[in-house]
Amino acid sequence: MSFAFSLDRGVREWSGISLNTVFGQRRNAASPRFLWMLREILRFNKLAVLDRASGMLAGLSLEAYLAKRRFSKSFTGDYLLPMGAAIWSTPPADMLAFPAENFIAFFENHRLVSQDRPIWRTVSGGGLATWSGWSRRFATGSGSQPGRRVTRRAGKVHVRDVHGHEDVFDRVVMAAHTDQTLAMLGDATPEERNILGAIRYRPNAVYLHRDRALMPRRRRVWASWNYLASSDSDAPFRDASVTYWMNRLQNLPEDKPVFVSLNPVEPPHPDLTFATFEYDHPQFDGAAISAQNALGQIQGSGNTWYCGAWCGYRFHEDGLKGRAGGGAGDRRGDPWRTSTPKAPPGRQRQQVTMRRGDDLAGERPPPPEAAALYPARSCMPG
Repeated sequence: MSFAFSLDRGVREWSGISLNTVFGQRRNAASPRFLWMLREILRFNKLAVLDRASGMLAGLSLEAYLAKRRFSKSFTGDYLLPMGAAIWSTPPADMLAFPAENFIAFFENHRLVSQDRPIWRTVSGGGLATWSGWSRRFATGSGSQPGRRVTRRAGKVHVRDVHGHEDVFDRVVMAAHTDQTLAMLGDATPEERNILGAIRYRPNAVYLHRDRALMPRRRRVWASWNYLASSDSDAPFRDASVTYWMNRLQNLPEDKPVFVSLNPVEPPHPDLTFATFEYDHPQFDGAAISAQNALGQIQGSGNTWYCGAWCGYRFHEDGLKGRAGGGAGDRRGDPWRTSTPKAPPGRQRQQVTMRRGDDLAGERPPPPEAAALYPARSCMPG
């Protein structure tokens, strides 16, 4: 899962795939600012892990930690904040309020502070295979019936759909965004409102296209994730602008480029645009992290459980972990609760297994601490 940074359409750019791409802009080899940034990346990778292990990060924001350790503006502005903003679809300036302990835990967990990066696995079919796998497992249910209102009465949960039809259930799992959940939950308790309301969502414009202008200017710098930065004074407060190179991510032939751009400063050319979308992404700050930690206090209250990507790091499997943590039923049949063989020495690979007969699929691999969820059908470097 490679990362590239490009400022002002190529004024300064690099990517982390190889030594050739780190110095993809050749003058970077003689740039004191750039060389100092590289030195500080190595310093951060070592120091952050030690500081987290020592407990020094407790209660510190990312901004406070960076100031405490005197990291430079080049490291912060050209590397750390862009990478965080790309991962969480958040304005760079907002990343400074992120709890340092959680930020560094994520980087350590995903081996972003290690020179020996894992090879991420993907699944043939992507999101379509994910949905078809789930729909087969729950074919007896009633799908495509948007819920309008959920109320709890006399130990039962009443669910009314948009057509006015109401069903009564023993238990309900609210697998939706926090704001959507609160809108449906007609009798939410103050505690439910406080916890769910602390996790905010932010809209992001997304374009599927083939416009190379939304990639780094130098072709050799192109990576899986490409952060497009601006030196405008208000740029740190704008939504993160990222282009995903789908040919590399999905192992597609490169003769026909396919890109997905999130919040581009300028949209792709209309003639090169296939589709446009708007997605809402959860925003993680101190209040959101505290709400995640408090989620167990409301799980199961009124026979209602909550899950979503907002329960963790915003990945697909985080939604499943949220439900699992709530205990909405018998967990003995959960397919991800399997033993994982110890990884061999050297480059770590994600172990992905399931029980015989199960067929789930996903686009993003589980983090190391998550149990195996998806069957691996293909493997490619990021």
